[in-house]
Order: sequence, then structure tokens, then C-alpha cells
Amino acid sequence: MNIKTKKSVLTAYALFSLAVGIGLAIYRTVLLKNYYDPYNQSFEPGSGGTFRALEYVLLILALITLTSLFFTKNTHFQLFSVRASTTSVSICAVCGFIFAAIAAISLIYYSEVIFDFRMCSIGASLMRVAAIFCMFFVAMYFLACASTMFSGKKNHKAALSLSLPLFAIFYLSHLYFDTTLMFQDTNRIMGQVAFISVLAFFVSEANIATGHTAYSLHFATSLACIVCVCTYVLPILSLVAFWEMSISTIFLIDFSAVGILLYALFSAFNAIRTLEACER
Repeated sequence: MNIKTKKSVLTAYALFSLAVGIGLAIYRTVLLKNYYDPYNQSFEPGSGGTFRALEYVLLILALITLTSLFFTKNTHFQLFSVRASTTSVSICAVCGFIFAAIAAISLIYYSEVIFDFRMCSIGASLMRVAAIFCMFFVAMYFLACASTMFSGKKNHKAALSLSLPLFAIFYLSHLYFDTTLMFQDTNRIMGQVAFISVLAFFVSEANIATGHTAYSLHFATSLACIVCVCTYVLPILSLVAFWEMSISTIFLIDFSAVGILLYALFSAFNAIRTLEACER
């Protein structure tokens, strides 16, 4: 298969991922509006099967996007964060601002909650604190990618890129061990699925940033990230924006997924645009 055909196939994959993500986000928003009480954080009796079916559909469609691995063999592309175009600089700057702002707001306005280890287990509390502090380093990575001051300083960016998967690991650990969240809460499950996809995407980003060649994995995980994060975070934004829900530290950290979604989306289409065959 030549490069032109591969680009067409991968474009179809990217458009499919975006359409699926938006479609599932709209459907989940409707379900939450009909079956979820955002003030009491409770669900209508008997609605569990409907949400469980959505979770299975999400997993199946996310796995379908991973089949794009078969069409990116023996290829490479330019990493979006190092392309130094107007678009990449703008998106990286926006991502850096989002992570830095959320971390700063969390520490300034929610410090009593964050450092109160009595609300949930000590392990979950420590993981939340670690995730918030790690967000500053994630912000530094994106801002370094957007800044001309760091052009050519690959070692600095490579070191900062390791904060990407660390942030996802810390936050996933917090979601898993937080005893204040219901174990069967579909929002909790969706959040875990979304940040598992973020972890996979960030691992591939750090892999390439540190000089390795996980190009196929990076494209495939960007598509899965688009589907999972879009399905999770857009309905949450709707809940907070229109249903007058109080903003908690969990919601704040979840908002960082908006920046991740933007970066994954532009990374996918940038990969298609700069796709080239590897020399054998």
C-alpha cells in the first residue's frame, strides 16, 4: 500500500474517531440528563444496564480505532509538539495554560480539601496531590514545545515528557482508590477508561520525545484517546455548565482532558499530513 492510500485510510480512521467521540458524548449527555441527579450524584433505579451497554460500545469502538496500527507499519511522521508551526505552537500553549491554571486553582482554592487526608484513604489523597503537582511539569512540557527558547534543547523536553504518563498514572490511581466514589458509578468507570487512553497516548508521546519510534502506537492511541476522552469529558462539561453543579477537585482535574483532547486531535491529523515511509 502506497503512502497516498495509507493517508486516505488513516484520514477515514481519524474522522471516524471524531464522529464516534462526538456521537457517544451526545448520547451520554442525554442519558445523564434523563437518569442522573447531579445534585445528589445518584442514578435512576434500573438505569445501570443502559450505562453498562454504553461502556461496552465505547470499548469496542475504541478497540476498532487501534486497528489503524496495521496501516502505519513502516512509516514515521513529525511529532506535532515539535513541528514548530503556528498551529502546533498555539495548541501546545493552550494545553500548557490549561494544565498550569487547573493545578494553580486547585492548590489555591481547594487546598483544604486536597490536603485533608481524612476524606478518603491516605493513598488516594497522596495520588491526587502527586497528580496535581505533576500537572505543573506537564504544563512546562507543553509550554517548552510552544516556546522558541527551547528549540533544539531535546534533552529538556525529553525529561519533561516523562511527566505526561506520570500524571495519568497518579490520577488513575487516585480514581481507583478513592473510597468517596461509588465503585459501580458509571462516571467513575468512564473516567478510568478515559485516563487509561490518556496514559497510553502519553506513553507513546514520551516514547517518541525521548528518541524512540512508537509512531504507529502514537497515532492509534491518539484515536482511542479522542473517542474515550470525548465521550467522558464533554458530558461532564455540560453537567457543570448547565446544571449548576458545584466544581470539585475531581472535576477540575477532569477539565485538563479538554487540552488533551485538542492535542490528540491535532496530533492525529498532523501524523497523517506528515506521514512518510521508513527507509529499510
